[in-house]
Amino acid sequence: MLSLAKIQFYDHKVFYWLQRPAYPAIVLPISKALSFSANGPAYVIAALILGVCLHFQTTAVLALGFTLERLVYFTFKPTFKRARPSAALPSFVSQITPSDQFSFPSGHTSGAFVFAGLTSHYCPKLLPFLLVWACGVGLSRVLLGVHFLTDVFAGALVGWGLASGIEAWL
Repeated sequence: MLSLAKIQFYDHKVFYWLQRPAYPAIVLPISKALSFSANGPAYVIAALILGVCLHFQTTAVLALGFTLERLVYFTFKPTFKRARPSAALPSFVSQITPSDQFSFPSGHTSGAFVFAGLTSHYCPKLLPFLLVWACGVGLSRVLLGVHFLTDVFAGALVGWGLASGIEAWL
């Protein structure tokens, strides 16, 4: 059975492996763009566009999804109080400045998976593209040095779980 200390040990090992400097120069700007695409204002714009192009209900369902996702986010972050990599790892400096102090779960990732899940409910053909994008958002957060991989996995589970629950309720 894996203990919390052992999970953290492997999480740190994977994090350092992903931080190795062997990536092409294009990885950092792509990671920044993916991370930026999952900021809050982008979702508002996307929800409004989808509401106009598809149906107003899409905007309302996305608003519900993001409201629930933020409630989970603002409950989990201060409850778990997991330090971000720059605070947890000696002499590590992240590529961007995070918006808050704690890292578990990844809010960018949970938001991306809520968006992917709920949008694909209305546009099923977009699901493969939305999942690639949502996974890219999560990976970008690790590559930018603001989350560990388990933060991203937890964010994906929260986001996809909320989207699935809302879809079942529809």
